Amino acid sequence: MATELSFILKDQGGKSNLTEIRNAGNVPAVIYGKGQDNVFIVINEKEFNNLIKQHLCANIIVTLKGEGKEIKVFIQDLQVHPITKAILHVDFLAINDKQIIKTKVPVVFTGEAVGVKAGGLLQRLVYKLPITCLPKDLPTKIEIDVTDLNVGDVRKVRQITLPEGIKTRFNDDVVLALVAKTRAATSAAATSGEGEAAAEGEG
Repeated sequence: MATELSFILKDQGGKSNLTEIRNAGNVPAVIYGKGQDNVFIVINEKEFNNLIKQHLCANIIVTLKGEGKEIKVFIQDLQVHPITKAILHVDFLAINDKQIIKTKVPVVFTGEAVGVKAGGLLQRLVYKLPITCLPKDLPTKIEIDVTDLNVGDVRKVRQITLPEGIKTRFNDDVVLALVAKTRAATSAAATSGEGEAAAEGEG
């Protein structure tokens, strides 16, 4: 999903210059890419935050508009204040339609595992999946169905089907999720076993 964002060129300066930019409600950023010089810019903090809130993750494609130019970029990295969570700096990667993007996208597990219904606990081991794709194929999320997982079952990378054009950088044997045994699941299994044994004895 492409989104537009306005920018202006940033005057080069020291920490005082950066402080002035942030105090004015703006965020310093840089546009970089293979075969081009870095371009230092300023974007509006409120406008950028509103853009991010519309998506599940910050790694999105943006069309930067300003200084009479339009530049298609990918949000490669954010520097965030550890306490206030304010965005301190943004790294934009200039891209074209044929350029492979490397990023991580959120993993959303769908369905209720049969093992959970039996008292087990679904444990999510991966929250973001590292992928490569062309800009046109960039997903907002990767959905993984866990409905068929029983207690003790795992869902590995090799067992999922990714959308067309998407490849993961994970090994096929990486475990994404599993249904762990709990006391409730063990008790249910034991009760079921006793019931089956009693039925066999009556027969």
